[in-house]
Amino acid sequence: MSTDTRKAGSAGKRPNRRQVSAAATRQEILLAARRLFARRGFARTSVAEIAEEAGVSIPTIYASVGQKQAIVIALAGFIELGIGAAETRTLVTTGTDPFEIIAAAAHLNRVLQERFGDILEALRSGASVEPAVAEVVANGSQMHRIGSRRLADRLEKLGALRQGVAAGEAADVIALLTDAEIYSTLVGTYHWTFDRAETWITDTVRATLLKARQVGTSIQRARAQSHARKS
Repeated sequence: MSTDTRKAGSAGKRPNRRQVSAAATRQEILLAARRLFARRGFARTSVAEIAEEAGVSIPTIYASVGQKQAIVIALAGFIELGIGAAETRTLVTTGTDPFEIIAAAAHLNRVLQERFGDILEALRSGASVEPAVAEVVANGSQMHRIGSRRLADRLEKLGALRQGVAAGEAADVIALLTDAEIYSTLVGTYHWTFDRAETWITDTVRATLLKARQVGTSIQRARAQSHARKS
C-alpha cells in the first residue's frame, strides 16, 4: 500500500467516540457562553460561570476552547455558517436585477442581526477590552465594506445607479443602511418588527441609489406581486 493510499484511508475514517465527545463538549461550552454573554455581557461573565453553566470544569474550557476571548471568537464562527453569505455573494456577482440584489443584501444583514445579534453584541463589548476580539470585529466591518463595494460596483456595471451617484458613494450608502446595527436600533430601540425594518431599509437603499424609472418599475412589480398573492 502506498503512502498516499494510507493517508486517504486515514482521512476517510469516521471520528471515534472520544472525538465526538470532545466536539459535543466544545459545542456545549460555546452555547453556554452565548447564553451568559447575552444575559450579562462579555465583561461581566467569568470563565467560572461559563464552566458552571456548561456543566464542565474550568480546565476543560481552557483545553477545549481557550480563554474567554477565544470563546467569543469561536462564537463568531457560528455566523458565517448560519447566514447564507455565499448565496448572496453569488447573486451580487451574477445577478442582473438591481432590486433583487439590494433586497438580498438587506435580507442578509437582517438575518445577521436577527439570529446572531447576541453574538455581535458580545463581540462589540469584548472588543473594548480584548485586542484579539477587536481584531475580529474590525475584520467583520471590513468584510461588510468590501461586500457593500462589490454590490455598488455591480449596480454601476448594470447601469442602475442614478445620475451623479458614483460607486464609491453608493458603497457608503449600502454599508451604512444595511449594517446590522441599523436593524439593532430599529428593532431594539424603536420596537419595529424585523419585517418592517427590512422593508424600510430595502426601499430606502433603492430610492437613494437607483434611477427613478427603475424605482417606479419596482413599485409596480411589488404591487402586482401583492395582488397576485391576494387573488
